[in-house]
Amino acid sequence: MLRTETLICSERNRLVEEYDACVDRFRVAVSALENLLGADFDRAYQTSEKHRIASEKARIALDQHRVEHRCQVGGRWVIKEVLDGARKM
Repeated sequence: MLRTETLICSERNRLVEEYDACVDRFRVAVSALENLLGADFDRAYQTSEKHRIASEKARIALDQHRVEHRCQVGGRWVIKEVLDGARKM
């Protein structure tokens, strides 16, 4: 028997917030590159790369959670319920 329920997944929400924050820091770091030259640019570029990598890691963690937890399928969790009686039928 397959049942869908609207459930709140606190871990998914935490991962979404983390990803959002990482992407925001990356966006700010990239916009800071616009008017820099030389060593200042190099330092700012390294900072932006650090934030890009953090964003990618956060996205991967969120994707892994969705796959492993089967979380957020079309805005809902999909939960398999196997009833002992159903197996015997």
